[in-house]
Amino acid sequence: MVGDSEILARINSTKELRAQTSLKAKFEILIIISCQGVILETEILKSTKDPEIDQSIRAVFHKHNKWSPGEAEGNKVDSFVVKKIRIKKGIAAWI
Repeated sequence: MVGDSEILARINSTKELRAQTSLKAKFEILIIISCQGVILETEILKSTKDPEIDQSIRAVFHKHNKWSPGEAEGNKVDSFVVKKIRIKKGIAAWI
């Protein structure tokens, strides 16, 4: 499983983000995770207003095929997580 710091490093290494040194934006993504720890769906809740950057960030999340599923009463269940990112001068950081 990939940790948050590695995901952020991969986001910051995307060519789309590196090219936007003056970009200041916030980005939020909803990730729906199956009980097996696989992404079922993602939805951009808050866009950077740049479709190329939005899709490159979304692609980073989709490349990670192992997530921690939720648990209820000791059983693994489908779940969701919202990840929030702030971008300043083309550099992303978790909010």
